[in-house]
Amino acid sequence: MITALAFAFCVLANAGMPAERVFWSTPTVPGKVTTSGSEIHFAGDIDAVIATTIVDLIRRDKYDTLKLESDGGDVLAARSIGVALFDHQMTVVVTGPCRSSCARYIFTAAKQKRIEPDAFVMFSEHQSYHDYVQSLVQLSEKQKTNGDSALSREERQALYAGRRWVGAEEDYFTKIGVDMRITRLGYVPGRSVSYWLLTGNRMAEFGVSNVSLPGNYASQDYCDKMKISGILRFDAQCF
Repeated sequence: MITALAFAFCVLANAGMPAERVFWSTPTVPGKVTTSGSEIHFAGDIDAVIATTIVDLIRRDKYDTLKLESDGGDVLAARSIGVALFDHQMTVVVTGPCRSSCARYIFTAAKQKRIEPDAFVMFSEHQSYHDYVQSLVQLSEKQKTNGDSALSREERQALYAGRRWVGAEEDYFTKIGVDMRITRLGYVPGRSVSYWLLTGNRMAEFGVSNVSLPGNYASQDYCDKMKISGILRFDAQCF
């Protein structure tokens, strides 16, 4: 936990970086956006430029569907796409992998959702993020028990920045009507990263509804086949 705190303090306090960037890496696969009829097509990593392009297209009210495959990308950029999808009641069709921010913010926000054969939506959570959140809980309890003066300047900065991050997450999932516990369901202590796929029924338990998918999607047979085919990573879990 000390390591997690030190990491958060270094990034948030010393570098002055907002909490949204703590556990994010720079996208490496350039994104590409095209249109066809009433569809927006997107493939690649999500960044601010890609988000601006997609959101601008959605706001024209000429398109009703976003077809995509993405390994994820910038948190704020993905959220902005999710908000636009939700506000305009768009359909999302997943044509390949939809990982990380793609799953967390974009897939969950669509009015209608479709996962095509040999495509998948994979949620993930980094252990560093899990530890970071736990460190914020500890700091909050320390503040509640002993008062604000019990926290060092660095601790206060980390706590307040973290609360902004957590608040933004809670506001987002409240807006789209999804239980944000879906984003940490697969966390397994002792692993650096946990990845998971959910059946349609499991997604519905968290408020992710109106999902069309292959009949055996996220079953053990489905995931085993996808892993053997090299489409899905071998350490992914299926619920």
